[in-house]
Amino acid sequence: REETLTGSESERGRAGAAQRRGVTMNDALFSAINDIERVAKKQRTCSEKTMKYLTQMEDEIKATRGKLAACATVAEKDELMKALHEKLVKLELPGQIASAQKDFYGSVSRLGKSVDKHFGTSSFASRETNLDAKLLDEVIANHLFREGQPDLGRTFCEEAGVSVSEELKQSFLDMHLVVRELQIH
Repeated sequence: REETLTGSESERGRAGAAQRRGVTMNDALFSAINDIERVAKKQRTCSEKTMKYLTQMEDEIKATRGKLAACATVAEKDELMKALHEKLVKLELPGQIASAQKDFYGSVSRLGKSVDKHFGTSSFASRETNLDAKLLDEVIANHLFREGQPDLGRTFCEEAGVSVSEELKQSFLDMHLVVRELQIH
């Protein structure tokens, strides 16, 4: 036997609205689980299709590269590259990848709407939080340094009156220096 949702609108967000519609908590959970499973299936399908298309594209490029090694003239190489380009355009692989991703993102969007419908967000948005402002400022400052924004991080630290250890700052700067060097090479 399932219990109908109880509680006031302020206590449980949209629970009161769900109760008026006759939706039980078990119904809402079952629906959410089904929606999540659909999204997971779409994600797997999208991933499989994308890998298939990328592998197909890679195979065409590798085959052309093998043929290029045997070419004696620039004209032959140009002809092979033109043929590769035409074949890739004809296969419309980027468009197929985009279509698969659009379908997946649509299912993610529908999942969000379903969660909002069944559980509501008003209870989360209006909930009182007791965050330590100083701690939050430190987290933001660390994030700025970690994301490679040292100037912005220093400015934020000065204005918020927080500090980040020099050792940590230097670690993030070194990490981003390595990342930039890797991108160059």
